[in-house]
Amino acid sequence: MALTIEDLERRLRLLEDERELRTLLSRHSFNADLGRSRAYAELYADHGAIDLGTVSADRYRRNPARFVGREQILFDFITGRTHRNIEGDSQHHTSGPHVFYIEGDNATAEGYSFVLVRRPEGIEVYSASFNRWTFQRTGGQWKIVERFVRAIGTEESWDVITRTAS
Repeated sequence: MALTIEDLERRLRLLEDERELRTLLSRHSFNADLGRSRAYAELYADHGAIDLGTVSADRYRRNPARFVGREQILFDFITGRTHRNIEGDSQHHTSGPHVFYIEGDNATAEGYSFVLVRRPEGIEVYSASFNRWTFQRTGGQWKIVERFVRAIGTEESWDVITRTAS
């Protein structure tokens, strides 16, 4: 069966979308590390959210640790004391394997993340987590709708990687 031009265009669009989403995840990490807080928050949709669950509640002084909307993401999360304490000494990794599910202007990705922090005694693994990302393309640009994060080794972590594991 020969592929049609439409089939090839659809496949190319999916590859381009996946590349754009991978670039978005890289910007997410670099902006967090470099103190580019406003650029970090702008990667999220207006109503975007970061959900860190109850395990991170003490670290972020809210239970559950959920930040909704760019203003909360900017002022309570990325410029908050918890993140400021590691900024400039951290590397945020949204690492693979990332599995992308792209359907038109909506997408999800499932994968891992970890944060390394430089301390006087050496490099520390600050966090290691499972992530489910939800994206939406608006005005031709992909934005993060939700980052759902759960630390490895917790009961909650089993509910993050849902589509990929089946």
